[in-house]
Amino acid sequence: MFNRISASSARRMAAVLLVLLVMPSVWMRTAVTRGDADDLQLLELAYDEAGHGEFRVTGVWEVTSPDLVFGGYSALLAGQDGTLVTFSDRGRFLSFSGPGGPDLPASIGAQLPDPGLEQRLWDIESATQDPASGTFWLGYEGEHAIQRYTARGEPDGHVLFPAMPWQDNGGMESLVRLADGRFVALPETEARLYLFADDPVRDGGTTSVPIEWPEAGYSPTDAAQLPDGRLLVLMRRVAWGLPPTFDVILVVGALPAGEEPWQPELALTLHDLVPSDNFEGMDLVEGADGGADIWLISDDNFSAFQRTLLVRLELAVLESEAEPDGAHEKAREDRSPRAFSRVLAI
Repeated sequence: MFNRISASSARRMAAVLLVLLVMPSVWMRTAVTRGDADDLQLLELAYDEAGHGEFRVTGVWEVTSPDLVFGGYSALLAGQDGTLVTFSDRGRFLSFSGPGGPDLPASIGAQLPDPGLEQRLWDIESATQDPASGTFWLGYEGEHAIQRYTARGEPDGHVLFPAMPWQDNGGMESLVRLADGRFVALPETEARLYLFADDPVRDGGTTSVPIEWPEAGYSPTDAAQLPDGRLLVLMRRVAWGLPPTFDVILVVGALPAGEEPWQPELALTLHDLVPSDNFEGMDLVEGADGGADIWLISDDNFSAFQRTLLVRLELAVLESEAEPDGAHEKAREDRSPRAFSRVLAI
């Protein structure tokens, strides 16, 4: 019986079950404050320290705050200085220092779109940035759209996609600005990769290719480009139970060069290494050696049965893949250095 349930039906069943589980959380959460992130706490959790191919977990934390608008984080931007900014599906941002980062106060507030769209663009699901200018872009569900922002967090143009064949709650879960200025978008409910030739807000032109995912039943929730140019995708599926949990994997592959299907490979089974939860946000910070720190954050759905978890992974350069002396430095000269401009409260 269960083997005959379609992927879309399974997603709807999961959503209903999660709503039922969230309802009691209104009464079960701790006392809240409003508009103040001073009480933000990061509690370190246990994890599997073993290396797994290119990837190794180097930290897991539970992020907590009594603030009324804390939670629901679905997108993440990571700064070279250790600052993290995460965005919620309620149109909010949270800026805070990651473990080992600068001792800066946390900030929380509304991430407003262009005037007149406040009631339409609020379900933020993805984020990406231009490291040179600090400009960043947010992807939205419901009203499938991309909103561009200046480095100061000011809305700076948008584009709507009313013709996209995506479900209201299955749109642009992943948005990546590539090193060459192109953009990649991955919807949750369609196995296709959309490639924009330029900034989508400037109508850069779009092509798409089908995707053959390496594991059945998983949906993409975020993506990032690795230093070597490959695309890393965070994926999850509901693991049925009471309460339900989530299986989470990372897949990776070189970007498609033509019209052939994109066929990424399984890179890491994350739920075997860290506490299981609804991981939806991902970004990375490149290291000087060609590796990177990869940050993940989970969406607690404002539920007492879920948590906001922060995970740090290390992407190591394997010895067998080491480049000749000087080759990597030359490659880095051709890429813009990653930078970050902190999002300010609006």
